Amino acid sequence: MSVAAKKAYATLLPALQKEMKEQNKYFTIVDKPTSTIFVFNPDGTLLDSSFVVLGKAMGDFYVGQTDFAK
Repeated sequence: MSVAAKKAYATLLPALQKEMKEQNKYFTIVDKPTSTIFVFNPDGTLLDSSFVVLGKAMGDFYVGQTDFAK
């Protein structure tokens, strides 16, 4: 998990945990730097993770080393 995703988890979990437990809801974090989605149980433990294919969105910066034909 990237530093940004860890920060999002640390911020979101305390804010959402009570409601998640009461309603038995899961939450996800999509970690763009590692192209991974993380699914967390209502108690905040990791349920599953998987690599995902993500596209470039408005405001994103391309940092790879591949030049794509336009």
